Amino acid sequence: MSYAPNTQMVADMKRREGYSLKVYADSKGLPTIGYGRHHGVNFCDPDITAATADAWLDDDLQQAFQDARTLFPLLDTFDVVRRDALLDVLFNMGINTVEQFQPFITAVNNQDWSGAHLHLLTNTHLHLTPYVVQVGVRAVDNAGRIASGRIPKEFIV
Repeated sequence: MSYAPNTQMVADMKRREGYSLKVYADSKGLPTIGYGRHHGVNFCDPDITAATADAWLDDDLQQAFQDARTLFPLLDTFDVVRRDALLDVLFNMGINTVEQFQPFITAVNNQDWSGAHLHLLTNTHLHLTPYVVQVGVRAVDNAGRIASGRIPKEFIV
């Protein structure tokens, strides 16, 4: 099954991700281009077109969808707001990192949305997770969407 990102998801991703047609160093110093793409990117790579950036965003969202379906077998039954928040988490961190958030995964799979909110933001010792430390407000926004199933009104397109 393939994923067709809706208008809200594309708008959210474009608002949240850096955008550049030239390679730049992201907040971790990784070579990045387009909408936050860094896998397979080198600092000496040539510039890309806007069409390439959009195509890569679609490809990366498709990969996030496949990864999310691996971790969350009931993903297709979740409401669109929670599903897209989960895809954003996978897009941002990648499956190898998200797999380390076992209490979060368990809560999502049990549809314990308040527990998923808690475990996305804090670890078992109630310290901030690396996800929160890395992306801050984005993590809080995604956790809120997962908990409530609603998009904050200031972000609705």
